[in-house]
Amino acid sequence: MLVLMPDAFAQAVEDARQRLIRDEGRNVSIRELARRAGVPHSTLAYNLSGENRARRVDIDLVRALAAVLPISEEDLMRAAQVAAGYTVTEPEIPDLGGAVVRFLDSDEVSEADKRRLRARLADILADEMRKAAESRNNHDL
Repeated sequence: MLVLMPDAFAQAVEDARQRLIRDEGRNVSIRELARRAGVPHSTLAYNLSGENRARRVDIDLVRALAAVLPISEEDLMRAAQVAAGYTVTEPEIPDLGGAVVRFLDSDEVSEADKRRLRARLADILADEMRKAAESRNNHDL
């Protein structure tokens, strides 16, 4: 079934709902999502429908959904603001690569600490590569 997402808020909710479905391994309908969030199904459906472009989403709805979906309240709030027509700036992403380089180049950090960081980074990369390969394999099925 083709579902058209009318705005950034609806798209963010749908993306998070799809992640939840993958995580749980079973369908989570909009009705079930509303039940979990403790909001009326009609309220959630109304806020996700295409008839509500450029209108505000209640903050309590954002908070309730963020509590049950795999998305941060901040990200869902940002999507609701975009859907309401506000100009929203993206959060600054810290320069983690630069921090790692400074840490590894520091004479004040012991070689043992540097080795531990390198090993941890290698574990993280291996885990992410494994997840990506599994995702590709599951998607190809």
